Amino acid sequence: MVYNFSKDNPKTVVGTEFKTNESYGFSMATDNTALQSVVNGVLASAKSDGTYNTIYKKWFGVDAPK
Repeated sequence: MVYNFSKDNPKTVVGTEFKTNESYGFSMATDNTALQSVVNGVLASAKSDGTYNTIYKKWFGVDAPK
């Protein structure tokens, strides 16, 4: 689905693909560097303090890939 949206909206890009057999993603304008910075910062913080792994393990039953 996200690839179809990206194809139909050339200002969007699929930045990263995770092999989870699930469909999800973050959508934002490619020129919105402020939002990209916030999202990347929150993800980095969640990874560094273990929150990301806790959530990942809750939903997927295994530790998040490194």
